[in-house]
Amino acid sequence: MLWSVRADDDGDSLPRSIVEGRLVGPKGQPLVGIPLYVAFADAKGYERPDQCVHFSEGPDSCGGLTAAKEFFRGHGVTGANGAFRLDAAFTRSLSSFDGSVRVVPCHPAWMESKRASGEEGGVVQAEPAVSLAVRVVDEAGAPIPELRAIVREPARKGDHGFVATHGGFVMQWRRGASLPAEVRASLVVWAPGRRIERRQVVIPADRASDSITIDLGPVLPDGRLVVRPVPERGGREALSVTCSLALPERPDDEVHRVRLVWEPSDRGGAFVAPLPPGRFRLRVAAWDELTQGPVSDGTLEVASGATIEQPWEMASWIKTRARR
Repeated sequence: MLWSVRADDDGDSLPRSIVEGRLVGPKGQPLVGIPLYVAFADAKGYERPDQCVHFSEGPDSCGGLTAAKEFFRGHGVTGANGAFRLDAAFTRSLSSFDGSVRVVPCHPAWMESKRASGEEGGVVQAEPAVSLAVRVVDEAGAPIPELRAIVREPARKGDHGFVATHGGFVMQWRRGASLPAEVRASLVVWAPGRRIERRQVVIPADRASDSITIDLGPVLPDGRLVVRPVPERGGREALSVTCSLALPERPDDEVHRVRLVWEPSDRGGAFVAPLPPGRFRLRVAAWDELTQGPVSDGTLEVASGATIEQPWEMASWIKTRARR
């Protein structure tokens, strides 16, 4: 490893460390023209997952080069014989540990090896991968600027929930002797105010990549959530009530949160809030200055423009709080 000192763009001195070596395939063949980037090191022997989000800022990753450039100075492309020479100074400067780094291939057809070697450079072996480019558009075919996705591939223990931008993302799955030749994945894609789309994708053994387009349609009018408590008024002005939504496939990953407001009426009033259309895991909670508790928890289908009434399931707690 080579060390020197140079100035960054603002004139400050940063330690410069060059990581160099060769990128090869499983049989030692040189991999030429493959984008790379420098990342924090994995512990030696660590087993990396067989599914990863290759690129979450749009479906067109230019063979991985665009994604690699997101890692500032620590990126490049392999040359003749798979050789690389990367500047790791910036990545080291962000490390809170010993500053160790690793070199990562950033190409739809190649993934890091399953088991981490702990080496920074030298001969870096990549493993074959299969990729899926997912384009997510509106009713006019324009890219959705921000969306949420859940991708699962049970045979590879893949389970990712994430936010993607610029109209889509690219997924990767490892291929190897110990894994099924086919990739069978399930996708859930959703953007606020639009319908939820679910897809099953099969990529056969003779294909290294595939692409799909998912149309989420137009923005739909919100539904309306009404949580109607017992007809007692005392103490409600001090309550804060919130609603949390998650996709049923990943109930602990919140995708939307809104505060309910109190609306008096001749029926005694209710806490209300707008909700995006779709099928969600719904949690409503309330609290005041001393305590908090759940109000409602369950799966709910919200139709566009519809009013959904939920019962207030913690009325006894409210009565107790109101008397104090």
